[in-house]
Amino acid sequence: MEERYTIFEEMFRDERYEGKAEGKAEFVLELLFELGKIPDDIRNNIMNERNISPLTKWHKIAAKSNSLEGFLEKI
Repeated sequence: MEERYTIFEEMFRDERYEGKAEGKAEFVLELLFELGKIPDDIRNNIMNERNISPLTKWHKIAAKSNSLEGFLEKI
């Protein structure tokens, strides 16, 4: 029984982490959308990123960027 609980706990933790990454990616895109049309490849790269660290960095850069080009130069 304990083994099943551990597996369930691990799956829940993974899903939660994935949800956080997806949410951060959406926040980055939301900020970039204000700067103009986001190329498909950039949008796909952001949405497919599952590591929270670069997403957090990109979110901060997007918040401070005045243009999409400025964002792309800094990432």
